[in-house]
Amino acid sequence: MTDFNEFMEKYDCYQDGVEDRIMEFFKSNHQEYYFDAKKLRDEREGDSGEPSPSEMCEAFEKAGKEELFYEIV
Repeated sequence: MTDFNEFMEKYDCYQDGVEDRIMEFFKSNHQEYYFDAKKLRDEREGDSGEPSPSEMCEAFEKAGKEELFYEIV
């Protein structure tokens, strides 16, 4: 399993705008995982805000598709 924070640093995903582009891609092309991540966030945070990329990764992981997340991103 790849460490998510290591991955984000390696690919410089913390720079401005990168997280937004990642999330837009998932909303457009992988809505099922986006909605799963949104549900995870709702359960944890008690709000209906946008899920983070780490929550997206977790949604892929729960679906057994974690490697697909890293291939896509």
